Amino acid sequence: FYLVTVVQKGDFFAVTLTEATVGQKVFAVLADGTIKTGAAQTTVDGAVETDFEVIQAGSKNDVIIISNWRGAVVPATAKV
Repeated sequence: FYLVTVVQKGDFFAVTLTEATVGQKVFAVLADGTIKTGAAQTTVDGAVETDFEVIQAGSKNDVIIISNWRGAVVPATAKV
């Protein structure tokens, strides 16, 4: 028996199996529910594109922030 909370919109912490950059789409791996990141409308082997995008970047196996609530956020340290 597992308690599960279903959430449809928001910002979430997640561990990525791939290098993640701000603005990339999030793909759910069908075999185990882990995530990978990549360009929108591309094919990620064994995964399906979600409506989430990366809003805080990270390296492979890092905790990142993903969102389907808003557009990509420019880091405060970025030079525009």
